[in-house]
Amino acid sequence: IEDAITELSIIDATRVSSIYSLATLAGHSPSRAVSASGEISLSTTSDSSSADFDILIIPNLTRIKSKNNGLNYVLSLPQDDIKFSMKGNTNGTSMKILQGDIETQTLTAKGEEIESFSINSAQNYLIDNYLVNVYINGEKWKRFNSMLDIPRGEKGYVVKTGITTGVDVFFGNDFYGKIPTKGSEIRVEYLVNSGASGNITTEQVSQVLFEWSDTGFTLTGKEVDLNTYIKIETVHSPQFGANPEDSELTRLLAPKQSKSFALVNIDHYDSVLTRLKIFSIINVFLDENDNRMLNLFLVPDLNKLFNTGQDYFWSYLRTSWLYLG
Repeated sequence: IEDAITELSIIDATRVSSIYSLATLAGHSPSRAVSASGEISLSTTSDSSSADFDILIIPNLTRIKSKNNGLNYVLSLPQDDIKFSMKGNTNGTSMKILQGDIETQTLTAKGEEIESFSINSAQNYLIDNYLVNVYINGEKWKRFNSMLDIPRGEKGYVVKTGITTGVDVFFGNDFYGKIPTKGSEIRVEYLVNSGASGNITTEQVSQVLFEWSDTGFTLTGKEVDLNTYIKIETVHSPQFGANPEDSELTRLLAPKQSKSFALVNIDHYDSVLTRLKIFSIINVFLDENDNRMLNLFLVPDLNKLFNTGQDYFWSYLRTSWLYLG
């Protein structure tokens, strides 16, 4: 009885699962791991001119492997695939990469209002905080931040950090969001990453090397070794990966969570900035001359941003520009 009472208080709870569960019930969705992101450039090799096919197809979310840390990264394309012509030299095709591996789970809809599904993974809170896609009978639905944001009858869903493990996916009730019809196939696609371990810090991007882990395809469906025909050059090394929110931070953030998802007062700004995990000092305070204005005093945590000796001012400004871009 004493243990049960203790685990019902977010301040006194000792189990991580209890802390996360209480925070979720209070409206705070604990941050899961954030994938490191970078940019690469693809171009055809000299061997491409001798290929016995004309077009090479590289699907979205194709994996590449880092020679620096041994981790996998996936291509993040705005379309389903990209096509390379083997008869002409194609250079400078830039794209975003995300650290991690794609996993999928398939479920069946019951056709009920406010239907929810728990997506459990062996990686638990290493499921990416952002890349979670849901397909209903092969059609991709749109993700929203809260149930009240989904328009009437819209094909949308909400993803929250799971009360126990993984993530929870919620659908609407026809007033807020569409109800998946009974028997519909629900395919949940998500990225499992390594958090901050996916960051590659270096002064020379030419030292960041990748090789293809997956194959490409011809127009006839034949598999092709991409390492033979497509070379990878790093434009921006992967950065801004973050580990899952630790339990002590969750204790502090949960009571400050904005239930309206709006930045209104000091606590809301403090909560959002703390979750970024890139500042060593955060001070949010009202302006002395105008109490309608909030002032932010932020000091970046260089230990998390840079691991090698380099010029601070130039590197920080350059990294900030990349992050905002």
